[in-house]
Amino acid sequence: MQDITGSFVENGELVDELVFVVVDVQDDGKAAIEGRYGIVAFADNFDDLKSEIVDKVQEHFHSQFKGKIRTRQFVDTVIHV
Repeated sequence: MQDITGSFVENGELVDELVFVVVDVQDDGKAAIEGRYGIVAFADNFDDLKSEIVDKVQEHFHSQFKGKIRTRQFVDTVIHV
């Protein structure tokens, strides 16, 4: 369901921004995880991952999502002592 601004409304809440955490996975792939709605996307590289994220979001919201999608990447640094 959409509100007057065209943003998606789910369970009475306005959904106009999603945040995905991007992590490296085995075999040099990447995964993006959105924690609030449980949307997950996988790809071999970040460019393909962005497209896959959009596809998964539109699938989840039945092609009615209008808003921002943020991605956050964290890098682990190992310090040997």
